[in-house]
Amino acid sequence: MTLDEFAEINPEALQADGWEDAFIGYVERANQPPTACYDKQKIIDMAVKDGVSKEQAVEYFEHNINGAYVGKYTPFYITT
Repeated sequence: MTLDEFAEINPEALQADGWEDAFIGYVERANQPPTACYDKQKIIDMAVKDGVSKEQAVEYFEHNINGAYVGKYTPFYITT
């Protein structure tokens, strides 16, 4: 599934800008709208590939991505 396909399912859902390649699908639960889901490790790996250390990538993810709650459509991040 692509982000464009997901946007058709829930056009109000938020997306993690710049991390499109880490999108893996969406999550659902009772009485909640479908919400985008990203692979945490893939985001970290992408940041490392862009030239930051693994420690910096993990810290950035924890504080700036996973730590950014912006409402009920905030994306989920999965650890596999």
